[in-house]
Amino acid sequence: AVPSLIGFLQWMETDELEIKRQMDSASDQIRVMTVHGSKGLEAPIVIMPETSKWNNVLRDELLSDGDTLMWRSASAQMPAHMTAARDAKLAAEAAERHRLLYVAMTRAEKWLIVAGAGDIGKDQQSWYAKIATAMESLGAAPQEYPFGVGLRLSHGDWNLPLKAVKDQVAAPAISLPGWAKNPAPAPIVSNPTLSPSDLGGAKALAGDQGLDEEAALLWGTQLHLLLETLPEFPISDWPDIAKKLLKDGPNPPETNTFDALFNEANTVLQTPAFAPIFAPSTLAEVPVTAQVDALGHQRIHGTIDRLIIEDDFVLAVDFKSNRVVPGSAAECPLGVLRQMGAYAAALRQIFPDKLIRTALLWTNNAELMELPAALTTQSLEVATLP
Repeated sequence: AVPSLIGFLQWMETDELEIKRQMDSASDQIRVMTVHGSKGLEAPIVIMPETSKWNNVLRDELLSDGDTLMWRSASAQMPAHMTAARDAKLAAEAAERHRLLYVAMTRAEKWLIVAGAGDIGKDQQSWYAKIATAMESLGAAPQEYPFGVGLRLSHGDWNLPLKAVKDQVAAPAISLPGWAKNPAPAPIVSNPTLSPSDLGGAKALAGDQGLDEEAALLWGTQLHLLLETLPEFPISDWPDIAKKLLKDGPNPPETNTFDALFNEANTVLQTPAFAPIFAPSTLAEVPVTAQVDALGHQRIHGTIDRLIIEDDFVLAVDFKSNRVVPGSAAECPLGVLRQMGAYAAALRQIFPDKLIRTALLWTNNAELMELPAALTTQSLEVATLP
């Protein structure tokens, strides 16, 4: 098969593979791995087989000095800024190597065996030299090995069974302070943040036999994307922009579905009466959050499709792509009225000196339906909270 990321993921999903990083239990096995790969793991015996001389050589051709990139030149020709950048890079790599040394040494539960073949260097910068210096300072004793004399630093008798070792060492007396014996107070559980579109109640009229739920959600999402984005571009560019948004995006629609989506969005956007809603001075996809008294002071967080802010009023418009459009505001589904009531309650706190208005833009028949404030407020007060 052609090697690709999608192909690899498909292979991983369909084949019965088990990727294991940690052994299930101790066994007579030797595991070879990098220091990076050993992070978070432990083993009774750890062997570091190659700790000899390490050359801290800069291999990058580019050096950075703040936001400036520099092409690395020969050392003898480097200006001061480049030399400083090179030295900083080398120092960072040396520090990272020290961190890796710590990781490697602390993987051992009982035995740590450090070895190195060849030149260990005269600058004492190799892992072998650093560990040897530390062992000598701690009083390590010479040890004969088949290949020569080395060092050994030990504590306790690791050949005894674990229980016997524990019996030899008396457990230290521990005196806990009073606060450590008292249970922590129960955490304060705050009320969950509510979504205005999930306050209970129907979202569509009875008999609305449109798409299935998943397809309807996708239709609404893609239509909202067109209505949000297309007004920012010239009308002549709308077909190409729509193709880039939908056909080149996730879940690309079939050609007939794309045409229907574009035609519906185009009809809405080119309706003269809706020009103030999509004017450059309006706001699209506006996040809003507030604590709403009618919901027991619980916080809501939602996104208003279109927000028009004028000197004396604020109008919140929400796009609805239902296939069956109600004949009047009073016939709107209860869940939709509650959603708009929550938006209005939040906007009254943000704009206390302005009249707050809400409206629904039904995309199926390009109709703007303003909602009476009394209707949305009454619907919100009887909301069924989760």
